[in-house]
Amino acid sequence: MGKKPPSSDATATTPVTNAPARQRLFLALWPDADVRNRLQALGEQHVDSGRRTRPENLHATLAFLGAVDADTRACVERVAGNIDGQAFSVTLDCLEHRPRQAIVWAAASHVPAALTRLVEQLRAGLMQCRFEPERRPYHLHVTLARKVRRGQTAVAIDPIVWHIGKFVLVESRTYASGASYQVLRSWSLTGSESSQRS
Repeated sequence: MGKKPPSSDATATTPVTNAPARQRLFLALWPDADVRNRLQALGEQHVDSGRRTRPENLHATLAFLGAVDADTRACVERVAGNIDGQAFSVTLDCLEHRPRQAIVWAAASHVPAALTRLVEQLRAGLMQCRFEPERRPYHLHVTLARKVRRGQTAVAIDPIVWHIGKFVLVESRTYASGASYQVLRSWSLTGSESSQRS
């Protein structure tokens, strides 16, 4: 999901003065300690090349927002606060290597209906904040490693059941040592997940 570029006659080399601070943000599902530890162990077991994701950065992206200003962030938070979503469980049951992107991720072969509805609500709501909606079906995955050049395309793994009762707004900052993610806000998902597993 990308944000529409503002219309402007300015070139990339035009100096900007008093520009509002921007944050690089995304909405995500954030694993608890047990799921995070199992994902870390999965990466250590199956990925012997490339750059593994640091345990504290493991997550599943719901919507990538990019660099946004304070007004856009406020709009995103209003949308998130109005989501009527239900808690659910998702099962990570496959390890996939994407050679073109040089990425290995843990994926879910089945997307619960409650997760599909959550993503649909977010995509529709973010249009109010001038984001172009993502057209592709949502595919939940957690990136375990990048810059992986070789590996099996898909490997079945011992299922990791992930109980999800909230989603979060995260800021991404890039340093020489790599990316650092900070959870800024979270929103609870309500209701019983037992009826959402079909």
